[in-house]
Amino acid sequence: MTQAQALAFEPDAQAQRRPGASFAASGVKSLDLQLVTTREAFDALEPEWNTLFACSADASRLFLGFNWNWHWCNHYLGKDGSTLAVITARHEGQLVMVWPLVQQRSSGLRIISFMGAPVTQYGDVLIDRNGPDHRAWLKQGWDYVLATLRPNIVLLRKVREDAAIADVMRQIRAADVNPQRAPYIDLKGTPDFETFERSYASKDRKNRRRKRKRMEETGTVGFRMVTGATEMAASIRQAMQQKRSWLDRQQLVSTALADERFDAFFSAAATSSERPAGCEIFEFTLDGRAIATKITVTDGTHRGLHFTAYDKATEKHSPGSLMFEEMIAAAIAGGITNFDFLAPAAPYKLEWAGTTVAVADYAVPVGMVGRLYQDVYLRRIRPRLQQIAKTGPAPVRRLMSEAVRFLGRRA
Repeated sequence: MTQAQALAFEPDAQAQRRPGASFAASGVKSLDLQLVTTREAFDALEPEWNTLFACSADASRLFLGFNWNWHWCNHYLGKDGSTLAVITARHEGQLVMVWPLVQQRSSGLRIISFMGAPVTQYGDVLIDRNGPDHRAWLKQGWDYVLATLRPNIVLLRKVREDAAIADVMRQIRAADVNPQRAPYIDLKGTPDFETFERSYASKDRKNRRRKRKRMEETGTVGFRMVTGATEMAASIRQAMQQKRSWLDRQQLVSTALADERFDAFFSAAATSSERPAGCEIFEFTLDGRAIATKITVTDGTHRGLHFTAYDKATEKHSPGSLMFEEMIAAAIAGGITNFDFLAPAAPYKLEWAGTTVAVADYAVPVGMVGRLYQDVYLRRIRPRLQQIAKTGPAPVRRLMSEAVRFLGRRA
């Protein structure tokens, strides 16, 4: 997007100097748009945010709950130089839209992005799309972001193709810098796991039964949902240790798992009774010991499989794959209709899910500095480093992974 294109979306200069100004599209009543930059003001949004969240029915809202973002603020906000830049919109005094944004300044570059990285897996604007004016409101919100925050570049990560903000990104022809697919299973109308399983080839069902039988020969196999704050915290600690051990064996570096805030966030989000964030923990066990763990995020009938770890000693029995059987059966029994594997579309996910939804990162540069960041780093340097980090020799993979992390913070 050129600077001229960006300016075409901006309101007049007088409005730019008034953060609380209202921007109106033709034939649409104006919104009262405000910029929230303090934690106190963010916390004060809780009751209105929850009311608006209850009106939304979008799949992207899985990570848009106030509690999820409240926990994120507790663990991530400000630690990497990020500051709140939440945009709120009210119509006739009622909150009708929230842009959950943060601002970062690095080497003179002003970057606007969704709050939630690295734990949020879908980014979007919170809005009730049943309203007749929601498209115009989104347009006004985008105008306000550019006019008030004056970014060099807007980076919106993990936007589903059916997200509310995706309409705006398509309208302005924003660059897609990281296309992916998120596999999912539509469980609507599925009465039980036996009915669901019959949709798969006989040889696949036999193969899973054979693996399960071999595991049962080594001990008692079980499946459970972990409850109790102490038990959940212990399960998370063990899962994180198993995941890091796997990464070490593969000579890989995860920028998210290299940060202890990742552990602390999930422990708080899963165990909090005052502000539950939809986190659930499931374990596949052998003789009572967890050999595979999955952390999920559930919102109503939508369940996202967020984090997976397993015991290397049982790898030959494919505990993760066997656990999916239990997870899907539990989802059906619990009324889950959207069993979401989240992006990317890894082969082991596609063995179960034949349907996917596109997920993209969008980059909208404003001015020469933003365009240079997009063209040089996002489109050339970063993808090349990521490819080497995945396919190069082990020592090189580790070095390149560290380089991606370093450049991502310092570029």
